Amino acid sequence: MILYPLLLFIIFFLLLRYVKLFQIDGIPNSYLPISYLVKVLSGLIFLLIYTYHYGGGNLSADAGQFLNESKVLNDVFYESPIDYFRFLFGFNVSEIEVHHYLENTSHWDAGSQTILNDNRNLLRFHSLIHFFSFNNAYIHIITTCFITVFSIKNFYLGLQNYVSLNKKKLFWILVLFPSVLFWSSSVLKEPLMILGLSFIFRVLLEKSSFRTKIKFGLIGIIFLVGFKPYVFIILIISLITYFLYTLISLKNRILKVIIVLLFASILPLIFNKTTLKITQYLSRKQYDFVNISKGGIHVDTGEVFYFFKPEQYNSIKIEGDSVQVIKDVQAEILQHGSIEQPQPIFLKASTQKWKIHFMNTYNTGYIEITPIENSPIQLIKNIPEALLNSLFRPYINDKGSWLKFPAVIETWILFTFLILAIIKRKALSKKEKNIIFTLSIFVILLSLLIGWTTPVLGAIVRYRIPAYLGILFIALILYSPNSSSE
Repeated sequence: MILYPLLLFIIFFLLLRYVKLFQIDGIPNSYLPISYLVKVLSGLIFLLIYTYHYGGGNLSADAGQFLNESKVLNDVFYESPIDYFRFLFGFNVSEIEVHHYLENTSHWDAGSQTILNDNRNLLRFHSLIHFFSFNNAYIHIITTCFITVFSIKNFYLGLQNYVSLNKKKLFWILVLFPSVLFWSSSVLKEPLMILGLSFIFRVLLEKSSFRTKIKFGLIGIIFLVGFKPYVFIILIISLITYFLYTLISLKNRILKVIIVLLFASILPLIFNKTTLKITQYLSRKQYDFVNISKGGIHVDTGEVFYFFKPEQYNSIKIEGDSVQVIKDVQAEILQHGSIEQPQPIFLKASTQKWKIHFMNTYNTGYIEITPIENSPIQLIKNIPEALLNSLFRPYINDKGSWLKFPAVIETWILFTFLILAIIKRKALSKKEKNIIFTLSIFVILLSLLIGWTTPVLGAIVRYRIPAYLGILFIALILYSPNSSSE
């Protein structure tokens, strides 16, 4: 089966080399196909890590689950093409049909808590690739890498007029930025999220026609909302903050920032109910993530879910995909997808068995984070911790495997470059200052969201990619090779 992936790779490589659509003015025509080769090699490393480091020879964790479950969705087509397209486009799919076709999947249903189920969209995306991949993971990597080469092009076209660096150096910095290179060459949501973000970034910065901006903007919104909706929400909030900032007719920038911050502080008091609901949502997200990271079992009773912690395993009996309570135990009861806090429940020993919905072991990258517990005040108190965790961890002395070291090195390089860019900054135009202001708000808000809710270092490294891109873009815009100060 090696010839088919190789042939497909060669076809994509030649398209990037010779089709004008894929070329960039001022950049050698060989650069995009070479960047594609680099991305595919990174994708192969991704598969090796998720197959041998995590899976003992089988593609595992999220990568394996998404590919396996998308194949289950693809199989629906061969049983009923009409039902497959209804799943694909979300047309009136009933719970009975989900149970019939997708009973053995765990990513299709995320519950009512989810604003937009991006897991389903990833399953839909890969189910389409399965029509020509024949369940070969390499084909999925080759295809996603080809699609996301556009993200490099979009970021370059957006940045080129605001950066003093040599344009070829700029191109390769965008290609080789470690976390983006690795995760945008995977089979997870990140490649498609980064692609959507790149289209929106290009629309906001590149000088082009209104028609072009509408076209690329719609593509960007579809991908960003479809695969990482919270990133899109934070981007919109950042842009609104910028417009509020520009409406304040004061020359003193520090005073303008203070006024914006005061306004942002008053808003939660005005919209108290909304603030409480958002706090509940974040609190529940944090709770679920902590429990998944520490390990435990969710069982489906048909109406609610019971959650058993690892220290309670001696009170239950696990047989295949079912659980039976053999000793009296206090578990937790929770509504699937609800933002309500879980409640304790006392369960007596019985012969009744429940199906395991989700079972997870302790994650070695787990870190302790301060519980929010539905408190807006605690949310504010957690701001320093959230920013430190999301922007600077893993630390070199954090627990975890060798995989943490590339992330540690990337953080050192990124913030060293940012400091250097501040020292060797150029004289900024008004538009460049506005871009940096908006990017800074975006980085801070996204970092807060990640730091508030995420207790796993590996997940933090993945989720913060847009924030790190924002920091990189700020440094690139600031930096002037021939300047020591403004």
